[in-house]
Amino acid sequence: NEVITAGTINFLPTDWSQVIPIYSDIIERKPASGSKFPYGLIYLRTVNPLSKAEVIYALETLFAGNGLQWVPEDDKTFRAESLSER
Repeated sequence: NEVITAGTINFLPTDWSQVIPIYSDIIERKPASGSKFPYGLIYLRTVNPLSKAEVIYALETLFAGNGLQWVPEDDKTFRAESLSER
């Protein structure tokens, strides 16, 4: 299981547009064409080593806290969906 070293994730503050490509690389999917992502800043800094699964969980929890979830469209892409649309 891949381990992400402490401090590798350092979004203090970081625009969503910079976080999405990192998340995309970690989950090994690309945003679907035409995907719209929010404007704003993300704050997240790891102080301990985390597994890849833990980093995904941390990011998805942060996204959910901002009212978003990432929904797979197929085996290669994902799209943003508002939690209020559910």
